[in-house]
Parts: sequence; C-alpha cells; structure tokens
Amino acid sequence: MTAIPTKTEQLKKSLKYSILDGSAYSAMLGLTQDYIAPFALALRAITAQIGLLFSVPNLTMSLSQLAAPHLVERAGSRKSPILPVVFLHALLWLPILLVPYLFPEQRMG
Repeated sequence: MTAIPTKTEQLKKSLKYSILDGSAYSAMLGLTQDYIAPFALALRAITAQIGLLFSVPNLTMSLSQLAAPHLVERAGSRKSPILPVVFLHALLWLPILLVPYLFPEQRMG
C-alpha cells in the first residue's frame, strides 16, 4: 500500500522544487541576459534590434501572465501548459545559436 504524504512532507517537497526552479531560472537568466547583447553586437546588430531583443521577451512574459490563469483552468493543472512552453523556450535558442552559421556572409572578419 502507498503511504499518504503528510502536510509537512508535501510542504518540504514543494519548497525543494521551488528552490530548484528558482535556481534554474536564475542560471538561465544569468547565462543568457548578460551575453545576448555582446552576441548581437558581434553580429553587427543595430540599436533598434538590440532594443527589441531586450524588450520583446519581457513584453511576451507580461502578456502570457494575462492568459495563464485561463490556460491553467482549462488544463486542470499548471504542469500541462508549462511543460510545452518551457520546451519551446529552450528550443528557440537553437536558431539564435545557428545565426552565424546560417548567415556566414554577415560574420565578423
């Protein structure tokens, strides 16, 4: 038979996952946000493009917070809408990393 976890065990598990989530988010933000502008400058981006590079992600995060409650209510849990979005977020780094290879004529000399 499976033992039913107590409130204290559930709280400890929730706190553990919360710390892991916060650590992963901080690592992602620290590893990407500080280096994306130099990467864009190395690819000869203009100031308007760099401005969009920093503003569009924040705008989309803000707009997604408006739709999140409705999506969670329809899905029945937070996990089902979050996992595809996290996967898509990770997958979208591939085109960014491939830009120098897709456009070799734009490389720095």
